[in-house]
Amino acid sequence: MSGPADALARWVAHQPAGLDLEIVCVEHDDPSQGDPSRTVVRLPACLRDVSASAVLELLTAGAATVLVRTDGCDELETSTEHLATVAHLLAAAGVPRLQVQDVHGPGAPDATDVSGGPRAPAPRPVLDAVHLPVARRSVFGLGAASDADLAAPVAAPSGPRLLSAALAELVPPDRRDGLDAAADAVRLGAHGCTACGVCVRACPTDALSLRFFGGEDARQDVRQDVGPLVTSLLQDPVACDGCLRCVDLCPEDVLTVTGAWGWDEVLSRVDVPRSAPVASLTTKECSRCSARFPTTDASSLCPVCAYRRLNPFASRLPPGYEAPAV
Repeated sequence: MSGPADALARWVAHQPAGLDLEIVCVEHDDPSQGDPSRTVVRLPACLRDVSASAVLELLTAGAATVLVRTDGCDELETSTEHLATVAHLLAAAGVPRLQVQDVHGPGAPDATDVSGGPRAPAPRPVLDAVHLPVARRSVFGLGAASDADLAAPVAAPSGPRLLSAALAELVPPDRRDGLDAAADAVRLGAHGCTACGVCVRACPTDALSLRFFGGEDARQDVRQDVGPLVTSLLQDPVACDGCLRCVDLCPEDVLTVTGAWGWDEVLSRVDVPRSAPVASLTTKECSRCSARFPTTDASSLCPVCAYRRLNPFASRLPPGYEAPAV
């Protein structure tokens, strides 16, 4: 859904200020019934396929409010849960610009005529998110936007970084202190970390990194032997989505979850990017294989190379392995 959602955000950016937007999913049978003052757009997919960051991008693009209609959705409980969470977060910050509700559900107001009796609301136009209207002046390049402008790709961060950036833009710094609700990002600890880097490579959002401090040339490029360095495993909560792939794939089984990051902490790191330390240890580059390994002595070989030098014609079985009976 990134394509239509991105196109919709670019379209919103070229609309007059104060646009009250209403979006419905493809499953809705009749979105033409509703508040005529709102601009309603039908998405080409279910709301469960629309990320919260894509909806917030409509607000940062210039929409005054966004109403996400859940009536007509076949999977109501799961399709809008992620959107409702963000809507509650904005409301708690005093920015109630996103609403997720069943317009025609229980408690919704009925349309009435001047005599107090019910009346059928007039139908309203429903726009297609895939084929959004463009002003005639814009088609000829005389307006603010053209079809080429709306179709042009926009370079932007993705995933949790985009969600955090959108929230940081919508919620002023003076309203973030009370947002102690847990974000998706998890706090990590790693007592006994060996700086192998498996978790860094496994992270799908690049939330983890290894940094090296000390020596004459403490660079990220560790292929050059600069002697013992303090190696730190760092986490960027802004990029973490809490998938726990790093924990599952840790070969030493030492990476653990110690808690959750609050949204107030995450948003503060959007304005001033800084990573949180997970573990720190002294490492040295192996003189034989050039891999970095934890060390507390003057050894120049990593444990694997040291074993191979002492046992050039032998193999070592994994811990806990039992040879089958012959």
